[in-house]
Amino acid sequence: ERGRFVLANGSGAIVAAADPLAGEMWLVVADLQGKAQNARITAAAPVDEADIRAALADRIETKRETSFDRERRAVRVRETARLGAITLSERMLPAP
Repeated sequence: ERGRFVLANGSGAIVAAADPLAGEMWLVVADLQGKAQNARITAAAPVDEADIRAALADRIETKRETSFDRERRAVRVRETARLGAITLSERMLPAP
């Protein structure tokens, strides 16, 4: 949803849909007002994923999950990179 963001700690925050930041994929949030899922972002700047990965590489956790798809009778492997509660990327990998 436009203007709604998930913070690394798992809380939610919003900016007004008309705010230019509402269309950004990633924000660095400097100040919030309010609590939990309805906190209003009052100071933030856009950032791109490459800068997040470079600056916070030591805090990004990458996990691989393997499962069996019974319908397709195939092994599926998914790799997810997260910064706290934020999913940076998720992709399917070739089966082993």
